Amino acid sequence: MATKITREIIESYLHCTYKAHLQLLKQHGTKSAYEVLRAELQGAVRCRAIERISVLQQDTARDLPLSLATLRRGKAFLLDITLENDQASLVFDGLKRVDGPSRLGDFHYIPVLFSESRRIHKPHRLLLDLCAFLLARMQGRMPSSGIMGISQHGV
Repeated sequence: MATKITREIIESYLHCTYKAHLQLLKQHGTKSAYEVLRAELQGAVRCRAIERISVLQQDTARDLPLSLATLRRGKAFLLDITLENDQASLVFDGLKRVDGPSRLGDFHYIPVLFSESRRIHKPHRLLLDLCAFLLARMQGRMPSSGIMGISQHGV
């Protein structure tokens, strides 16, 4: 059985194609202290951002599969949404509803990513583009933008 493509594998590919290749072969080495620290910071920033959006915006849904039915609900924010199929299991940090026609109606979604970084780097943009592309296949419209939430204070 083939390994499913995950966000971790995609992020690895954006930094090191060989690392992603090894992950696809299910060969995992020991994580460095730096890699562990970055993962912890990423998790903390992500949790804090999702919590804050949930408090500020009541019209949210969490932990749902990415499907046409989920998108058609029309929630202002969809958080921790998972695209699951035979080849992939990808978690989107969030989707934000915006105005504009699509297969869903008079609205569509744009992808939202959270990062522990203080700046937006090329891998962030590429991951945001991939999320937009996958989302466009479902909603019938390519998002014209995305949102990159970055940490202002490290955590």
